[in-house]
Amino acid sequence: MEHHGNKVHWDNILKKYRMSETNEIIDDLRKVKCAHCHQYPTPEGHDHCLGTLKNVDFACCGHGGKVHKYVKQSDGKCFHEDEVNFNLYK
Repeated sequence: MEHHGNKVHWDNILKKYRMSETNEIIDDLRKVKCAHCHQYPTPEGHDHCLGTLKNVDFACCGHGGKVHKYVKQSDGKCFHEDEVNFNLYK
């Protein structure tokens, strides 16, 4: 699994995520820096370069890794790649 461009995996014993490259325990996924820009996500969990987006649960700009840009709105609707216009959520 990737999170902000970093490979992470679930530790079934500790019930926490770990950084795959270093095996470091991740206490809070919101504290993982982007692998591309090395910035922390917003408090809401959105990519730093996007800022805070209204009515959005999750968002990815796509620059950090293999995951393409997407938005998951608070109402459950999801949009990917060319469907995404981040300006609509500012």
